[in-house]
Amino acid sequence: MARWRQCVCGTKIAWGHTLCAECLRTYGAQRDEWPEWLRFWVDDTQRELNAERNHREQTLNEDWHDHIDDRYPSELSNDVGASWRYILDEMV
Repeated sequence: MARWRQCVCGTKIAWGHTLCAECLRTYGAQRDEWPEWLRFWVDDTQRELNAERNHREQTLNEDWHDHIDDRYPSELSNDVGASWRYILDEMV
């Protein structure tokens, strides 16, 4: 059974990948050459996946996510810089 996750652009990608083919062409395969916001996004997504994998004993309440805006930053604005500023503001 294949497992899927989402790329930063919203494209469905294989579980072990971090970026889709289009984003790899855009940003390259060298992680240290990616923009700071992209490295943060990939690392943060991996942290979430690790937390889910490591805490299976917790049960989920079906209503917990009703108030969360789970759109990707790219869906909130066409400006990546604005999205990155939004993320940084949320971290403070």
